Amino acid sequence: MTSTTHHFTRRHFLRNTAAVSVLAGLESLVPAYARPGKKARATGGPMELTIDKQSSDIGGRRASAIAVNGTVPGPLVRLREGQDAIIHVTN
Repeated sequence: MTSTTHHFTRRHFLRNTAAVSVLAGLESLVPAYARPGKKARATGGPMELTIDKQSSDIGGRRASAIAVNGTVPGPLVRLREGQDAIIHVTN
């Protein structure tokens, strides 16, 4: 039998740290409405939606949009066919 010893080197540490950093940064590439935890779902309780006008600078020009819960586009609302939902909207 041969015994195998594994040496954890600085190179391995840096490579693994870089891989974890890349994976952590991928979430920022996903649109806000598609991120986990950003969805408004009917889970038995009421959904809270806040509608607000939001302005931003796009290409050096001011633009305005309607934001829902602070995001443009707003959160994804998932319901099953025939499901009842209570939605509280603050405008």
